[in-house]
Amino acid sequence: MRNLIYRDWDLIEVYRSIANNCRGEKKTLLLSELDRINRRYDHYQQNTSNLIDINQYNFQGREDIKSYLIDCYDENVNLNKLKVEIKSLQDSHYKAICPYCGLNSNGTFDHYIPKEDFPDYSVLALNLIPCCEKCNSIKGKRWKKNDHLLFINYYFSIIPDQRYLYVDIEYNISTQVPTITFKLENNNDIDEEVFTVIKTHYQKLNLCSRYEEHANNVVSELYDRIKLAYEEGEDIVSQKQEITRQLRIKKDRKGINDWEVALLFAVLECEEFFVSITNNL
Repeated sequence: MRNLIYRDWDLIEVYRSIANNCRGEKKTLLLSELDRINRRYDHYQQNTSNLIDINQYNFQGREDIKSYLIDCYDENVNLNKLKVEIKSLQDSHYKAICPYCGLNSNGTFDHYIPKEDFPDYSVLALNLIPCCEKCNSIKGKRWKKNDHLLFINYYFSIIPDQRYLYVDIEYNISTQVPTITFKLENNNDIDEEVFTVIKTHYQKLNLCSRYEEHANNVVSELYDRIKLAYEEGEDIVSQKQEITRQLRIKKDRKGINDWEVALLFAVLECEEFFVSITNNL
């Protein structure tokens, strides 16, 4: 997992362009909010290092403009252009993959701070995180609790380079069925506040169990590939070297805490996995 890339947008001009695509009273009211929205955008940018300090604007008696601001996040030519640009800025991996889970394609955008409670930020580029439908649905409007963030913000949260995602593999040699368990451990002195956000992110999105669902298929395919290579005369040492190369490539592209990287670390450490291949020929 790594931070997403964002650029120095002229944020208020993006808002203006989206408002100008609207019609009638909606357009008039949205454009009349330019100065206030600009101040709210400044407020967001001033608090990116501590998002929980972002406060809500009181829309009491202004339900019409609140509704129009939320509706800005609708079919809109300039909003669609913004979404395309956000994705285009990312590296080849995150152009297509959800950063929240690292599993699914990023077909939607999450409002990290929910637009229902913070309509000022419904089309703020810095508040839009490309993600998959499943993570978006599970996260919903949640983002903080008791002055602590519940989820990693992939623009502004600290994402450690140190390893924190680990995998245990128990491999039954007779049945050739692995039991795979993903877990989080702070073995590398990661700041406790940072690690707490990581833990709640994984817990709320059910990531470890979701990884385990995918891991058996990855390990089974790896087993079959190594077994075939072994039958063709390649020794286990060379196969371990090939897995190590795969691990390095994935680590360089996706980070040390990617779920497949963690899984390959565990496979290399599971001697029973390789013994099973040689014993069953």
